[in-house]
Formats: sequence, structure tokens, C-alpha cells
Amino acid sequence: MTSLLEIRTKLLDGIRAERSSLVLADIGCGQSPEDGFTGYDYHSTTPGVIHADLYNAPWPFADNSVDYFRASHFLEHVPDWDYHFSEVYRSLRMGGYYEIISPYYLNNRWWQDPDHKQPILHERFSYLSHEWRKAVKMDHYGAVVNFEVVQWFELLNEDFREQGYSTEAIYWHKRHSFNIIDDLALILKKLPIAAESEAESESECDMDLEVANG
Repeated sequence: MTSLLEIRTKLLDGIRAERSSLVLADIGCGQSPEDGFTGYDYHSTTPGVIHADLYNAPWPFADNSVDYFRASHFLEHVPDWDYHFSEVYRSLRMGGYYEIISPYYLNNRWWQDPDHKQPILHERFSYLSHEWRKAVKMDHYGAVVNFEVVQWFELLNEDFREQGYSTEAIYWHKRHSFNIIDDLALILKKLPIAAESEAESESECDMDLEVANG
């Protein structure tokens, strides 16, 4: 199976094919920013990490300026899910990526930390898709964003992996049992919101009509 690092490398290589200078931000990085990324954190004392309040203040990024966000064991701490993803969406370039690694909600590692606020499970990320929210008639609330999941990764507990369960048993336990998935990781891609895409298409059609009539 392709690893998270391999997928990231492939995505960044694709961006570099279009432009040489990339903005890579490791948000909530703590004391250990990822190699090749600029770290942003409120409490970090590591040299080179930029002091930033990622909970309350507008983030220190211009609109459509970041190529790739990374957050390892940070998303579960944020107090406001909608604000967080609104700032991610605002800051990312169209087609940019957000890599997330967090402890899975059915694991003691999520529940043991009293500062964890956001349960991390697959279904929550459906609400970040504008098309999905619209299809289920839930597009009237939540963050005004549109992301698609590029890839999921599930880090299974080592003790569980060594038990030799069947594929069917593993699938059942992953969804119903505690301490089977240690971490959930995924990569999101920023997409245009449908209404914006439709408006752009209508504008292009109007221009074509003007040219034809002219």
C-alpha cells in the first residue's frame, strides 16, 4: 500500500511541475515542525517556528496562498471545527491540499487527553464536501467550504494486527471496537464551491454569446 509520505511527495511534485516556489505550512506543529515545512504554533519554542494563534485570530496567510497544509495531532484540539476549516479553505490555493493525522475517536489515545475537543472519524469529513451537504439537504449550515478526500490511511494497533483476523473481522472491529485504529490520517483537496463554478460557467457563456453576436 502506498504510504502517506509517498502520496504527499507525488502531490508536491505535481505542484512543483507548475511553479517552483511552494508555500508549505505545518500548523499546530508543537516543538517538531515537519522537514521542508514552515511551522506555525502558539506555544512552540523551537527556533524558526512562527508564533500564531490558530484558534481565534485570522491566520497569518493571505487568501489562496498556501499550497499544502499539514497538521499532525492538532485538529482534535481545535475548539471550533467550522472556523478551522474556513481558514484552511480561505488560505489554500485552489487545488491545494490539507494533510491531517489525528488519534481515532474509538481509541484511548483520543479520550485520555482532556484537551481533545473534536472527535475524529471518517463520517465527519463528509460535511466538508459541498456536493454531499447539498445532496442530503444540509448545505444551509456549517463552514462554507468544499473539499474532497484524496486518500484515507488507518494506522492499526500493532497488537491487533498480529492476531491474524480475517479481512471481514478487521473491517467490523475497525468500526465497532475500541483501540483497533490508533490514528486516522487523510489528505483533503480544495475544490471550488458549486455555486462559484456555475457562476463562472454562466459568465463564460455570456462572453461567448457577446462574441458570437458581435
